[in-house]
Amino acid sequence: AARPYALGLRDMVERRSTTRSFAFTFSYIASLSLLEGDWKAVREYSDRGLEMSPLTSPLLLPRVMLEYETGESAQGEVYLERLLEAMRRAALGASGMVAIAITAIARITGVPGRLDIAEAAAEEVLSAQSVTPREARTAKAGLALLAVQKGDQFAAEEHYAYLQGQRGTMIETVSKSVDRLLGLLSQTMGNLDQAAAHFEDALTFCRKAGYRPELAWTCCDYADMLLERNEDGDLHKAITLLDESLAISSELGMRPLMERVLSRKMSLQGIDVSSPQTSIDAVVSAVEVERPNLEPHAAPDGTVTVMFTDIEGSTAMTERLGDQRAQEVLHTHNAIIREQVGANEGFEVKSQGDGFMLAFSSAMKALECAIAIQQTLGAHNTENPAEPIKVRIGLHTGEAIKEGEDFFGKSVILAARIASQAVGGEILVSALLKALVESSGEFEFGDGREVELKGLTGTHKVFSVDV
Repeated sequence: AARPYALGLRDMVERRSTTRSFAFTFSYIASLSLLEGDWKAVREYSDRGLEMSPLTSPLLLPRVMLEYETGESAQGEVYLERLLEAMRRAALGASGMVAIAITAIARITGVPGRLDIAEAAAEEVLSAQSVTPREARTAKAGLALLAVQKGDQFAAEEHYAYLQGQRGTMIETVSKSVDRLLGLLSQTMGNLDQAAAHFEDALTFCRKAGYRPELAWTCCDYADMLLERNEDGDLHKAITLLDESLAISSELGMRPLMERVLSRKMSLQGIDVSSPQTSIDAVVSAVEVERPNLEPHAAPDGTVTVMFTDIEGSTAMTERLGDQRAQEVLHTHNAIIREQVGANEGFEVKSQGDGFMLAFSSAMKALECAIAIQQTLGAHNTENPAEPIKVRIGLHTGEAIKEGEDFFGKSVILAARIASQAVGGEILVSALLKALVESSGEFEFGDGREVELKGLTGTHKVFSVDV
């Protein structure tokens, strides 16, 4: 019902326009669009409103939240600064919005910045002699999220008591469900069963209303609580909720939430996500989200050989050469990789930065491709000794059809971790891949070495390949 009303209001205002009526209407439509995950409409209507009224808080807040939800934190910071400027100009409504915005951003990014400003802004609103119920509610919600961020049990109990009477509603300024907030407060208070009940209410509410961004966050937060509670059935339900959250956040391009969910899923698979990310890690994360169908690239027996490559020391290379020249070197590298993949009947699954994930139906073709890449790069490096490109390559063969979804948590991760063990100019393969191709007599392998692969239990034997 809200959408037709909003559009009708827009049409009426456009016929009888004033700056104030435009600002109100466009902020209403932008906030509603934020609830629905219609990022294009949020941008359109916030832009139109801010063109006429650059420091209007109800127009700035949905734009701030949009940019942070989609991972555009630098742009979000620009709009947040404008919201802070509106607050500094003594706009009481802006103070409440600053409080909820900063705490919501901390929740999205995991970075607890400016929380002191958020607390001060909320207290300013609540201590004012004349404050509307809406302004007070926004400020209270900001303090409630602050209690969650700080893990403050006493404050969580206080804010829970205030918000309990508002179940089944939204903090519409930042598109947060009161039920989800009550779930987070209950979790902070240590009452996990009560938290589960509130999260269930939030799921029902968001599904019925079609508020998909908030549904995705609720799924993630609920899963976290279930993993903390760890009762019978909690793990299975948590995985199901994480899958739903990942599907929604991937479709809507909610990058911070996608990364959070992927981290949870990889941890559940026993993969260490605490180490700094390489180009290969970035490719793995992207593929985990997209889950491309590799069955068309499988051999008749259902196996797929996966190859990962990246440039050793690419960051240092960029610092040494400068951005422009480094991009030219990267272009040369990418062209060599793609030329050899095409010549050896491979398929480019994903590339990100200088990292590639490639798939082959034939283990022999995959290994021939890897050797051709290193030989071509070797020739390039001989001609360009001042700018050598040293590439690490790792390969593994897995059963894509039999393993199904697990393929991305087993074979793909194993191939990526093997590549990370290689040094520039080296090809490393798994013991399984070696066993599949060595009878051909076409390849020479080293003696092999036992290695620990990041996030995977035990040791694994890997073999270098003579180029």
